[in-house]
Amino acid sequence: MAIRIGRNGSLFFGQLALSLMQSLFMFSYVKVFLNIYHISQYWFSIGQVFFMIWNAINDPIFGYLQDFGSNWMRHRNRVFLIFGPLLVISFLSLWFPWSTDEKSSTLQGCHLIFSLFFYDAFYSCLSVAWGALFADSSNNHRKRVQGMKYSQLAILISVNVIGLADKVSNNLTNFSNFQNVTIVVGFLSIIFLYFTGIGESNSILNYRKNGCELHIKDDESQSMSLKEIIKLSKQILKAKDFQIITLTSFLHNCRSVAHLNFLSIALDLLIPKTIFSETSWKRPLFVILIALGPQIIIILSEKLVVHYGTYRTMMFSFVISILSSIFYLFWSSPRVILIFMVIDAITVHSFAPLFNILLSEFIADDARRYSRSKYLSSFVFSINSLLMKPAQSISPIIIVSYLNSSGYQKYITKVLTQTSPDFVNLKYSMAIILFFTPFLIGLIQYFVFKRYSIQHNTTINKDSILLKI
Repeated sequence: MAIRIGRNGSLFFGQLALSLMQSLFMFSYVKVFLNIYHISQYWFSIGQVFFMIWNAINDPIFGYLQDFGSNWMRHRNRVFLIFGPLLVISFLSLWFPWSTDEKSSTLQGCHLIFSLFFYDAFYSCLSVAWGALFADSSNNHRKRVQGMKYSQLAILISVNVIGLADKVSNNLTNFSNFQNVTIVVGFLSIIFLYFTGIGESNSILNYRKNGCELHIKDDESQSMSLKEIIKLSKQILKAKDFQIITLTSFLHNCRSVAHLNFLSIALDLLIPKTIFSETSWKRPLFVILIALGPQIIIILSEKLVVHYGTYRTMMFSFVISILSSIFYLFWSSPRVILIFMVIDAITVHSFAPLFNILLSEFIADDARRYSRSKYLSSFVFSINSLLMKPAQSISPIIIVSYLNSSGYQKYITKVLTQTSPDFVNLKYSMAIILFFTPFLIGLIQYFVFKRYSIQHNTTINKDSILLKI
């Protein structure tokens, strides 16, 4: 009997697979390469710079191919079938070290560059396909919010892997157990990517144009010349709303990367062992709370997002981010820090999925403005990724450099301990990063996003929005 996967099911399983791998990647790779593989700051920075350049190349390529390339590349679901196994292999390559020699980190640097290049290439390809699948699924704001709800449900399930990996590996002390977790994650991801690959495909895109309903088939897409691609890119890049979405998204990604990559390190430095002992479940449960809380909130707030619109919801999150920084006045209390971490996680991760809705709104608006024959979903998502992805490299470079200037390199090599007098400086530096990142970024986002013009304020229907796979 054939398995039938609907539109929301395709979005759900695709997001579940991508989020399983990306959650573990974002939460662990910086600490693994610094603490387990003993990569030097020099090679870490070199790897991040190359990674940033590679990001600038691969996203537009995949965006072009998935909108104007061969027929199979324009088939959103088929991309998951073909590239899914390659993504899983590249994901697993991160967690098996080429070397752990503390005296020379050349091999570790090459390992970082190689794995980041291949993982990001295939992840970018599939994430662009997923974004296009989301945008193409409907031009109705309510249905987009429903699709976002499915996405968050997938993330809600997948983020549990962070706490599980942290507990099973005893905060990476037992690294072989962590490697076993990554293998299980890879196996499950292949299955879920397959489900997306065989799921319902939106081969016909519908949108209103001059009062008439157009039906555009996938095979009507034509290859474009370089001149036409440049012209198309300029039209998108010059759009004020796209600039606002991209800048706001870039800043949000900087904050999200900082939060995910350095949450474990912040817990190590700021929370005493008397609160989170190594043998206790308290720390893994807190990490799970940090991961689950935002997803539960966005799932439960579907009607509010539909009612107030994406714009007002985003503005509210920026205000909360700014105001929450007042907790810095009480940073010497570990419990206050834990409360702030929960609030910070909510303001970062609960509202991140709304950027998919913003881009979908822009794609529909762009198609109407320029009388396009089809939605340029992959192309727009890839250009957005091109401008947003450098945040994944910039944030770790800045934060690692700042922490190392305060003695973090000495801390991971046991030269500096928590009983040393200089440890206070390292602890204070981590607190500065923790509290001032949301304040500064939230403040900039608030004033930038105020100029956004594609706003929805849809009155909610009395009927509940049902989940249907």
